[in-house]
Amino acid sequence: MSELIKRTKQEFEWSRDRMLGLLKDTPDDKLNWSPSPTARTPLAIVTHSARSLHHITEMLKGRPFGVSTTAVADEGFRQEEQEFTSRDKVVEIFEENAKAYVDWIDTLTEEGLNDPITFPFGLGTGTVSYGMNAAARHTEAHIAQLEYIQTIYGDHNWHIGV
Repeated sequence: MSELIKRTKQEFEWSRDRMLGLLKDTPDDKLNWSPSPTARTPLAIVTHSARSLHHITEMLKGRPFGVSTTAVADEGFRQEEQEFTSRDKVVEIFEENAKAYVDWIDTLTEEGLNDPITFPFGLGTGTVSYGMNAAARHTEAHIAQLEYIQTIYGDHNWHIGV
């Protein structure tokens, strides 16, 4: 396994564990809470991240995301997120899609790093090696949102070691 593949997998596994750890530490009464009507709840953030892992994995396999704009995608994502109201179900879908991504990484070869892919939302084309860190980066961006929501409701524990 190339160093790039190994590092990408490790970074994603760290972000997966961090996100699931933060969700585990979210009190039950805050799972469906948001600081404003337009903000995502902790469950919605993790659901969105889980669904995005599926789309990212598909993109990396050469199957472009079929939605043309971020606005249209966001509308669809937010509608999907409403279906997931329990921690257990959200963890299940996140773990399922994380496993699919890691399983894909485990099949990736050095030659596969140069396979062409199409990025979503008109962002052009590139190679697997250029896009393969999207799963970790996207998850990390939403980890920051979870951490911010925790501070809003008064949780100032850094949850280090998660």
